[in-house]
Amino acid sequence: MLKFGLMQDFRNPRQWRRPSPELYHQILEQIVRAEELGYDNVWLTEHHFTEDGYNPSLLPTAAAIAATTTRLRIGTFVLLLPFQHPVRVAEDATCVDIWSNGRFDLGIGQGYSHKSHWRPTTG
Repeated sequence: MLKFGLMQDFRNPRQWRRPSPELYHQILEQIVRAEELGYDNVWLTEHHFTEDGYNPSLLPTAAAIAATTTRLRIGTFVLLLPFQHPVRVAEDATCVDIWSNGRFDLGIGQGYSHKSHWRPTTG
């Protein structure tokens, strides 16, 4: 069976910048509307150290979606595990799965960037 979904990154580029709470609420409203229209899933993407506010924290976002939808599957595409403690991810993902009544799909990865924005401190 063919399924339809959408991907949300919560980006807030400078040329269209809005207050983050306003943007996040509007995107959450889009997701709720997508569920009403019959969409099957929403995928959340993560990125760090960007100027456009790309969503850096997927599990709280997934919990907000879980609390405001009833049928839509919610997935991470992908949660960057090297930036997280794996036990904390397991516990938080379990909470999201509970809030969503089993509608949560956890996708993890190491991440990729053609240009490294992060440098470890030495010393």
